[in-house]
Amino acid sequence: MIAAKDIMLDDDNELIINNGDFEVKHSDGQHVKLILLSEKGAWRQQPFVGVGIRKLMNTKLGSLDRGLLQKRIASQLEYDSYAVKNIALLTEGKLSIDYERI
Repeated sequence: MIAAKDIMLDDDNELIINNGDFEVKHSDGQHVKLILLSEKGAWRQQPFVGVGIRKLMNTKLGSLDRGLLQKRIASQLEYDSYAVKNIALLTEGKLSIDYERI
């Protein structure tokens, strides 16, 4: 499938402007990041989109159901037209997600 392009955001989610114009680049990584960070209800047009990963990762790791988290991430990404091949929760509280746009 054709790679998605979008207006790019910096690490603080501010618009990146170069030479007086918005920076537009391949954006799949940015889309996935925003889905992971967003809470349900954050997107007016898509109120059911969002994993809320910050809140989930702040729970005690013992009480965090890793299978449920992986399922939630996969379903949210699939809803946004990504095929999820693998989701790994690393011990440092980081995620590794293997996906592709379909």
